[in-house]
Amino acid sequence: MTNDDTEINTALGKMTAKSESLIEQRKEALTACISFGKKLSQIAQEVPSLKLRGKVIAERFPESQNMDPAHRSHCKWLYEALNKPGHAANDILQVLGLKTIFEICGRTWHPTVISKRYAKAKAQMT
Repeated sequence: MTNDDTEINTALGKMTAKSESLIEQRKEALTACISFGKKLSQIAQEVPSLKLRGKVIAERFPESQNMDPAHRSHCKWLYEALNKPGHAANDILQVLGLKTIFEICGRTWHPTVISKRYAKAKAQMT
């Protein structure tokens, strides 16, 4: 093995480690989104008024106010698609060809992107 080979091999090792680290970060972010979606779903059941619901969410999750509203909405959508029987997107794993939602973390973690990929894949099925 030459010095050049060693340098390339070292760089490849670092690249693989960064890739694995990125996937783990995406899994953590997706887990947080799904957990937040669960809370949003529960709040929706407890607080029927949208106006009051927004206040409750802002009080309980002030950091969520920094999120794009579509992102917040898709967190709830994703949680419900994965966990609520009868949800319009409860076939999400099948449509996207996944065993678990975390398999998508090699490509994305963002619920809005997942929602768009689901819609596109679902449309192609019909």
